[in-house]
Amino acid sequence: LSFLSVFVVPTQAVTVQAIDISSAVSGQALWITYDSTNNLAWITVGVSQSNLYKVDLSTVLIQGAGAVTGYTNLLGNACGGSLAGGPFASTVLGVNIYVTAWYSNNCIGVAQVRESDGVVLNTWTYSGPVDAKAITNDGTFLYVGVQGKILKLTTAGTFSVLATLANSSCEVNGLMLSGSTLWFTEGCSTGLGKVNTDGSGFAEYNCGCSDGGVELASVGSNIYFTSNIDHT
Repeated sequence: LSFLSVFVVPTQAVTVQAIDISSAVSGQALWITYDSTNNLAWITVGVSQSNLYKVDLSTVLIQGAGAVTGYTNLLGNACGGSLAGGPFASTVLGVNIYVTAWYSNNCIGVAQVRESDGVVLNTWTYSGPVDAKAITNDGTFLYVGVQGKILKLTTAGTFSVLATLANSSCEVNGLMLSGSTLWFTEGCSTGLGKVNTDGSGFAEYNCGCSDGGVELASVGSNIYFTSNIDHT
């Protein structure tokens, strides 16, 4: 995903207005998170760079790139290794945004970043997985999708394993909370799975996809997800 414009669509409108903010965003955008409380969009750039951008959606229609605040070189090394990717996925909880990263020696991290000024308050690490491509929260706990596992994380920085995938080499690509159930996509032929936030009800569903699942969304009682190769 390369990021050139932000699209603002009022719920009552039938047209889309594109605002060019490319002059304020450097690098390849990976993830966009909407903060509904503060009407902000957060953009992560974690390939070859380590940047986080805050877009004020209340002023971007008028100010364009002037509504963007950038926090560059956000993350450093950790776990005794060098930063290999991140910030990648992100989620807003309280007054902070939490972003994922991974490091050269099979270790992932979650950084707690203050929304008001982009200061990294904490970086918590977990050894073993090679990447961390998904994160969400339920208002109390954070949930992180990594290779072969879904981790539960407290806002004090304590990790625990919520669920272990049948195939430990599969990457968790997406996480979505529906009630007390976490739905997830995984990058193997299984494709889709779920687990309750208390660790019960774990299940995986084989979609027959050659490259597994990526993005996911719910509409009514149905779950929809995409596959990079099969376009499911």
